[in-house]
Amino acid sequence: MATKISIRGLRVFAHHGVFEFERAYGQDFFIDCDVWVDAEAAAANDDLAATVNYGALADALVADAKANPVDLLETL
Repeated sequence: MATKISIRGLRVFAHHGVFEFERAYGQDFFIDCDVWVDAEAAAANDDLAATVNYGALADALVADAKANPVDLLETL
């Protein structure tokens, strides 16, 4: 059974954009993320290790958004 885990409105200050001033000064970006996981084992055993850790997922999204500047939001 698949379960959807969602993160909405994750705010990240990063340096993306086509224009030089966007890259130089940075701006806030808001990330929405949906992840589908098989959470049956996690639910049956109340085991975080068997599912997606929301905190770790949010940390990974923030790290990626900050690490690699791109021109287009579609790329981000």
